[in-house]
Amino acid sequence: LAHGLAERGHNVHVISQGLNGDGDHMDCKVNVHRIKHKDIFFHKWPFNEFSLRLEYSTAVFLKLMEVIKRYKIDIVEAPNLSGEGFLYGLFKKTPLVTRLHTHFSEAINFYGMRMSPDMRLSCFFENAAIRKSDLIICSTKAHANLVAKESGINLSSIKIIHLGIPMPGEDEITFAENKNPTVLFVGRIEKRKGPHILAKAIPIVIRHIPDAEFIFIGRDTFVSENNISINGDNKHSFKKMILETIPEIYLNNVSFLGY
Repeated sequence: LAHGLAERGHNVHVISQGLNGDGDHMDCKVNVHRIKHKDIFFHKWPFNEFSLRLEYSTAVFLKLMEVIKRYKIDIVEAPNLSGEGFLYGLFKKTPLVTRLHTHFSEAINFYGMRMSPDMRLSCFFENAAIRKSDLIICSTKAHANLVAKESGINLSSIKIIHLGIPMPGEDEITFAENKNPTVLFVGRIEKRKGPHILAKAIPIVIRHIPDAEFIFIGRDTFVSENNISINGDNKHSFKKMILETIPEIYLNNVSFLGY
């Protein structure tokens, strides 16, 4: 979306968390501003999830005010995830649009986590950020219904704007000759994205189409007994778990290409 807007002549800035510290750089025509998470409260009080959200929302607010003033920004869009736009929503002078993605309560239910006071407060924080918006948008009616129910907002206040990609022209499309039938999965290798469900279909498909190939593109995640994290070791690899569910005779038909 950022690249598409920039290609159409708009001045686009993206604020995102930085794993290696603060910093600004250009990604083609898009200005990217990285913010290092300060971890002021983390592990110092019982509301870890909520404190992380409050800290990051504060960092986003400070960076936003700087960027808006310097570059004369006309509109701000934020995800509902983690309530990033909450603090900005309290003091905004530029219109705020919130785009709905997975609600935190959905993730809690999906991963079977306990709805602790910390989790409940984090959900409340996310809902408050949504309500502070001048406009709420969502990519599908189904997800709009789900988030409206979870967050207690009126469904009629959500505008549906479908995700889209520019389609190639007819002269840009090429087809490989004599190519085996191929199934492509693109996304993080984790439970929420469903690669393990696709894996269950592999033996069924190959029994009917022996030369079918299955290609998985995406970053592996690491599963422990109680949570999912970015970093881990191979014994907790979700990719490894998937491979162990596929009978060995079908593994030659499967490729994991990574990120």
